[in-house]
Amino acid sequence: MKKKSFCIVLAIIFIIIVFTVFINQISKNKKDGINGKIIKEQIELENNDIVLKEGESKYLKIIQNDKNYTYESSNPNVVSVSKDGKIYGVSNGFATVTIKNSNGSKTKCNVTVQSKIYELKLNKDSISLYEGETFDIEYSITPEFTEISDVEFNSDDPKVATFSSGRITAISKGETKLTVKINDCVEKDIDVVVKKRLKKVNIDNKKITLHKGDEQNLQYTITPLDATVEKKEFKSSNSDIVSVSSDGKLTAKKYGSVSIQVILNGNITDICEVVVERRKPASIKLDKSSYELKVGDTIKLSATISPEEASEDKVKWSTSDKKIVTVSSNGKIEGKVGGSAYVSVTTSNGHVARAKVTVKSNTQNKTAIFFGDSITQGVKTNNYSWANYIGDNYDLKKTVNSGRSGWRISNVTNSHWIVSLMDNYKSQKFDYVILHGGTNDIYKSVDIGTFDKNDFSGKYDTKTFVGGLETYIYTAKKYWPNAKIGYLINYPTPNSDEFRRNLSSSYYTVMKQVLNKWNIKYLDMFFGSTPNGIKYSDLLKVTTTKYLVDNLHLNSDGYKLISPYIYNWMNTL
Repeated sequence: MKKKSFCIVLAIIFIIIVFTVFINQISKNKKDGINGKIIKEQIELENNDIVLKEGESKYLKIIQNDKNYTYESSNPNVVSVSKDGKIYGVSNGFATVTIKNSNGSKTKCNVTVQSKIYELKLNKDSISLYEGETFDIEYSITPEFTEISDVEFNSDDPKVATFSSGRITAISKGETKLTVKINDCVEKDIDVVVKKRLKKVNIDNKKITLHKGDEQNLQYTITPLDATVEKKEFKSSNSDIVSVSSDGKLTAKKYGSVSIQVILNGNITDICEVVVERRKPASIKLDKSSYELKVGDTIKLSATISPEEASEDKVKWSTSDKKIVTVSSNGKIEGKVGGSAYVSVTTSNGHVARAKVTVKSNTQNKTAIFFGDSITQGVKTNNYSWANYIGDNYDLKKTVNSGRSGWRISNVTNSHWIVSLMDNYKSQKFDYVILHGGTNDIYKSVDIGTFDKNDFSGKYDTKTFVGGLETYIYTAKKYWPNAKIGYLINYPTPNSDEFRRNLSSSYYTVMKQVLNKWNIKYLDMFFGSTPNGIKYSDLLKVTTTKYLVDNLHLNSDGYKLISPYIYNWMNTL
């Protein structure tokens, strides 16, 4: 305790000694001043380094309060200074201003004069960027040697784009204005557009149907929906069918199909198909409401579809009764039997037009008798031949089949003579008398004989083919004077009988001459052709067994095939 107190006493004594020495020194300094010895005081400025711009001025600020200062510039062409300490930036450069007081103290102020910036140039006045992209702005000033003391970069909307240290960073889609400011005296704006990058384009309808003359804008969706589309391009694979304008308008020019491509921003694409088809019909009508034709006749009906450009190839023709009238896929009707039926034409979308068709038949409700040999009889088809088929399927009221197997036109043996059959029916009235025969005469090589074109007496040599034929015709005319008489010249019969095969042509040639003499119409199934130009021999395929049972007689299909031609021919008698 005693030691600690002792130290405190020593410290107090030391402080007293130092204070006494300090007071004495001050007194000595004052005494020296009084004795004429001057002590210089240092001049202190608030700022010994000043920067001015050309034309700018300011006062030098001295800490001491002494008005007896003098000022001098090392280069008045750069910096001038007034008597009261106001410095003025004359021109670009550097100068030193010396300040002195009355007791000879002095100090210096370094002054830099900067030229005014008259122009600021940027490498971009406007720019567009995609979100996330950056761009560095470069700038230059005039005059170029002017010292740049301060540069500011500002963005009106940092949510769109930021601007820092000359770098623009695109943040989100939008527009904003950026500003570069130099030395707080000159500034320049930059217009910035921030775009959203397009990722995908999708045409709304991958298959578009148009009609000729239609126009339609191509509809598509972009991803993202607010992406920036800077360039649009549209292409057609065939602009003669469908053209597409620069803004995506489709124009259908003619029927067909094309591919349409949309190209956005040069590389984002999608494609669709455009089909130009005919318009659906609004209505259809026939050129007439009714038609008349004869059995065997044909007429091509004409249908008109509205609107005109809606004409189509898919109309469907139909008939209410195929037995009376048939109609082809292109509207060609044919009278089959006497009667009336309706023919209709229907569009693909259900519009219908129909007309009444009346088929006039000379055979309707009439009677007919058929004379001939086994072919007329139908011996290989249960005695069912064309005589029976025509009676069952057409409009005659009654038909009689008087064919007899093995019977001839000539009368060589006083038996099996077709003419003798006529006596059995002479008391009956028939509207049609159809004659047939000759194959058995050819088979027996009956003498053909001769005829006088002016002899209609009825007295002929019946032992010859020609004499028997004339008697055949003469008797038919005698018994049925009001009937329509016709003759069926038999089809070729390629059976194994050489006589029948080789001699048929000469017999039937003479037969036609005799028929012409008597003005008897005939259906020439031997030499002739159908109204469609098909030879009857080809129609019946006489070189095969398709329609012939034994290379002589027809089968059921053969009679069915030939009967319509015989019926139509009967209507011409």
